Amino acid sequence: MTFILAHTKIKTIDNIDELTQIFKILAVETRIRIIRLLKGRTLCAGAVAARLDVTRGAVSQHLKVLQGAGLVVAEKRGHYIHYQLNEDTISAWRDAINGLLGWNKQNHDNPIIMDSKNSPNLPLRQRPKRQNDLKKL
Repeated sequence: MTFILAHTKIKTIDNIDELTQIFKILAVETRIRIIRLLKGRTLCAGAVAARLDVTRGAVSQHLKVLQGAGLVVAEKRGHYIHYQLNEDTISAWRDAINGLLGWNKQNHDNPIIMDSKNSPNLPLRQRPKRQNDLKKL
């Protein structure tokens, strides 16, 4: 698995491969739980494992993936390594996902809707609710 370079400053993410990597990393439930747990705090792997009721080994593997992607940063404190979220990466990922979905700060209440031909601002066809409605199409 290839990760977005953690040590490069990400200004915009518009590469399809990078967007795909973001979603692959976020597609694992335990990683989402770790991210939610690390919001606004710093914890060691043992504390994360205890709070999520997951083995330390599993947490360490997930933290390794999150750290490799630049989403989590590690800081050694004595015998323990403490992990926290990297706010710069979170901001870049948020902007990339918002850009993909057509949301931005100006129009977050009115996102661009894409149809099957990827034409912006065209309404999507509603899915038929009943089998009889298919005949009308």
